Amino acid sequence: MIARVSRPAGAVSRVALFAGSSAAFLDEAQGLIGRLIALRHRVLCLAPDMTEGTAEALAFAGVDSRRLALAPDGWSLMPQRRAEIDIAKMLSAWGADVVLASGGPVMVTGARAARRAGLTRILAVVDTLSPPAAGASHASLTPSQRTGIERAYAAASVVACLNHDDRALIEGSGLVPPRQTPPAVVAGFGVDLSHIAAKPLPPVDGTSGLTFLMAADESRETGLLDYCDAARIVRARTPQARFLLATSPFRSGTPLPSAELDAAAEACERIATATDIRDLIALSHVFVYPAHRAAMPQRVLEALAAGRPVITSATAGCRETVDERVNGVLVVPGDAGAVARAAESFLKRPDLIPAMARASRQKAERRFDQRVCVDALLALMGIDA
Repeated sequence: MIARVSRPAGAVSRVALFAGSSAAFLDEAQGLIGRLIALRHRVLCLAPDMTEGTAEALAFAGVDSRRLALAPDGWSLMPQRRAEIDIAKMLSAWGADVVLASGGPVMVTGARAARRAGLTRILAVVDTLSPPAAGASHASLTPSQRTGIERAYAAASVVACLNHDDRALIEGSGLVPPRQTPPAVVAGFGVDLSHIAAKPLPPVDGTSGLTFLMAADESRETGLLDYCDAARIVRARTPQARFLLATSPFRSGTPLPSAELDAAAEACERIATATDIRDLIALSHVFVYPAHRAAMPQRVLEALAAGRPVITSATAGCRETVDERVNGVLVVPGDAGAVARAAESFLKRPDLIPAMARASRQKAERRFDQRVCVDALLALMGIDA
């Protein structure tokens, strides 16, 4: 939860934040929002799914919010253009000075609306590019993604990515316009190292075995089914191994029907979604996140901060969180057998876990400190930290 701060009189700037899901404002982006408020800026949060509960939580913190209408009410000959005009009018009425837009189509709409409103400080954050196709060694952009990036460059003053693979993909696709710079790279909003401290590892003995944890949204792209299949494979050979599973409501990607997830998760222990992530991580020895695509997986960053080895996919974003066999293991995305083998490698050598746990916390401190990430975002928006 974002800390409550009295709304400052005579705020310095008015900053509008666009996101694909309103949950991001109370989760990943709360460090940025808190810093903006502390610096006496006014903040407006916009998302297509802005709920009354989220709006109330933001208002408690001194933040304005709006539901983002990506299509106009009623019939329109050019709905995208009409939506951008309506949003531009809203930004102008609110008095926006700076915009940060992220979240796939929301990034494009937010950046273009800000340009229509006459803003000159517009940061577009690219966070949803395609994973490699089956059998391919590299990702490729879909036509709609190419168009989105071209439009982001046309509208934004700065374009950024959340990992180096995405930057290379955009450059290699020839989408950086002449005389413009390649996308900046910033590791998302980072993780609050003061909020998530390193957690002592649970004891390891011959009867209890190791405990693995996956916490993720209920979408196929997170690799939930791969984790469930891996749990079944491992527990058939090592019944004392525990596989905890905590899921959150679907936010993006392809939704995973509850019935399908329930059937797949028979070898897992389900955890209530309301449980604090810090308490969840404290129960585990190893965190698992075999996502098919995650530009910068926030749950993995939280696991690093808490000092847990990580099993995750060797795909864009995820691979930047793990140094192979130093603080975790990288696996082929979509391969449940590879996830099972990685888990079994920890079961065979549990003595390596404490050193890997320390390495994870050190990596979080070195690369993903929220203060450093927020400073980078503020600089890209032209805001003095």
